[in-house]
Amino acid sequence: ENEIPIQGEVVIMAFWPSGTSYDVDLWVMGPDKIPVGWGHHETTSALNLERDDRGEINDASEVNYEMISVRQRLPGEYVVNVHLYNPYSAPLPVPVTVNVVGKEDLGEIYSGVVEINENPREVTVVRFALASEGKLVPGSVNNNPINIVPARPLFGEIGSGLAPRLLER
Repeated sequence: ENEIPIQGEVVIMAFWPSGTSYDVDLWVMGPDKIPVGWGHHETTSALNLERDDRGEINDASEVNYEMISVRQRLPGEYVVNVHLYNPYSAPLPVPVTVNVVGKEDLGEIYSGVVEINENPREVTVVRFALASEGKLVPGSVNNNPINIVPARPLFGEIGSGLAPRLLER
């Protein structure tokens, strides 16, 4: 009926309490190891930041959410993190609901809530891998922590061939 078609092979969405001032950023890193999120909206590996939300700042909508799409199922690991950029005046913790949904045979890869209890704070929500035929690798879904936000390339480095340094915890 009123369904909105998924504009990609996988859609990742993060929601936090409506009408609050939290500025939460959704970050995703694909097989090319280049993170996508605020300030870095897309990669050549088919990741796109579709919606950035700054809480109550410059936002006509009361719904707080960010969305990243994966345009093609490239084989390798995907990392989904959330980062509390600024709580402004809102109290901590902030609950963030994250949904990772793929088209057709992929279906729901992850759905859950994480709480961010300090600022700044980056939380690994989920990691998963896709096989060469585009299917979810069995047993690959986990939340082993890895920082990807500080590892994002600086402006102008995209396509330079330099992979960012990843910070495993």
